[in-house]
Amino acid sequence: IVWFNGPGDEISQGCSPLEGLFSEIGPYLIDSNGTLNKNNYSWNKNASLLFIESPAGVGFSYAKNQNFKTGDNKTADLNYAFLKAFFNKYPKYKKNELYFAGISYAGYTAPLLARRVLDGNKGILLGNPILNIYLNKNMAAQFAYSHGFVDEKLWNDFKNNCCKGCVDPSNCDINFLRDECGYMTVGIVGVLGSKRVYRYDIYRDCPLDAEIQKPGSECRYIPERAYINNYMNLEQVQNALHALFANMTNGWSACTDLGNILYHMEYDDISPILKGLLNEKIRIMIYNGDTDSLNIFLTAQKIVENLGQKLTAAKQPWIFNGQIAGFKTEYGKLLTFTTIRGVGHMVGIKLII
Repeated sequence: IVWFNGPGDEISQGCSPLEGLFSEIGPYLIDSNGTLNKNNYSWNKNASLLFIESPAGVGFSYAKNQNFKTGDNKTADLNYAFLKAFFNKYPKYKKNELYFAGISYAGYTAPLLARRVLDGNKGILLGNPILNIYLNKNMAAQFAYSHGFVDEKLWNDFKNNCCKGCVDPSNCDINFLRDECGYMTVGIVGVLGSKRVYRYDIYRDCPLDAEIQKPGSECRYIPERAYINNYMNLEQVQNALHALFANMTNGWSACTDLGNILYHMEYDDISPILKGLLNEKIRIMIYNGDTDSLNIFLTAQKIVENLGQKLTAAKQPWIFNGQIAGFKTEYGKLLTFTTIRGVGHMVGIKLII
């Protein structure tokens, strides 16, 4: 399994997959004291895990030219070049089935790399992925309303005056509304950016941190990220990893501002890439925690419905320890969409898939 992580702040940051390694799916998890604790639910019990820090500039990865430009396709090309070099150096792994997986921006990174690696590629696994920027914002309005964040009068005024009374709010493109409708959009979607609403998991208490107390700040603090930052900047850890930290001016950070590395996002919608993979018989599973307000499960659900695959098993609950753990929808043998009940953006921190 080749694992990628996504942005730390919507799409403005690139994050190291080492965050996933040490807080979600790896053999050891880092606690607040910087101690490594065994992860009883590590994915490496069932598969070999490979973590690629990308795009260049994220984590320990770097470019010799500090003003380099990159983007979705160049990143996929570089990841493909790395993967070929890896298998040339370690040919014993060539016989293994290959899967691409990750969370958030892996919704772009994994499919674009998978399109370049069809031979031996058995599937992709996307958690709370970014799939369509504009549709996700549309769905944010519905998400906010359905979770009780929006005043009823404001919602009705918005639908009737700005969306022509759309029954399905996803058909109302709120991305380019102006004037009064623009203000209504801010009132509806903006509530999710409240400093007391935890964007990654709306029913989880907002972790109180000094940054959150600043005026205008949102509640996006991830405690596990701070633990990993501290650990990865220990000299003995970097020496053990043979990391070229001399090339890093500000030390290792779980997330990097993509604006500093001139990253160009080339796709508004990744659906055509997913359709192409399905045509090549590449299996796709998309899973979403249903309390994530950043990459909303409604967005993924609608996109999956429109990928052109025949519905073979309508939405039904899946059970864990006698309780409903979420819902699953199947489209033949290639496409599955699953929700995880009561979990937010970082599913792996709380549950095992």
